Amino acid sequence: SADEVFNRICVTHLLMDEAKENRVAGAVGFNVRTGNYHVFKSKTV
Repeated sequence: SADEVFNRICVTHLLMDEAKENRVAGAVGFNVRTGNYHVFKSKTV
């Protein structure tokens, strides 16, 4: 389950898992209103 919901985030890059090929480990994006960058890490996507 999500701990927090982020609105108006434009994802620019997917973070790939170094241990397992072709597995996404998170994402990087920015808020389209403020320009603040966010890094999201996840065990599952």
